[in-house]
Amino acid sequence: EGLDANGAVFLKGAVRGGAHLTLAYDTDNDLDDDEEIRRDLNPSDSYPIAGDASVRGYDARSRSKLYAKLEKDRSSLLWGDYLTDPNYDFQDLGRVQRTLTGLNAIYENDRARFQVFGARPEYDPVSEEIPGNGTAL
Repeated sequence: EGLDANGAVFLKGAVRGGAHLTLAYDTDNDLDDDEEIRRDLNPSDSYPIAGDASVRGYDARSRSKLYAKLEKDRSSLLWGDYLTDPNYDFQDLGRVQRTLTGLNAIYENDRARFQVFGARPEYDPVSEEIPGNGTAL
């Protein structure tokens, strides 16, 4: 029979020119469901430690088998899961925040910020219309 093997790699650190690289690749990454990719593990289930002040964080989570992010200063180039508008304020009615899997490039300096992203969404577009009732927000 055929060989059934899986492999995974995770790298994080400084690279040439003061840039920072985060790279992950998992041949067995079959996470298609948002609930599974965003699941929250509870470390106290297996390792209860009284007074633990650790901070939980996630590096390189992606529905794609590949996650790569190259950062320098405030600019970055990313392939993986990203938020289209990470500074979303719920009081801004015209802005939309989505999690997409694809390419995201950000160039930022003291005068300007440019963001270009692209992805192939897995879901059909949905719009919700809320009928007006004559009151103000």
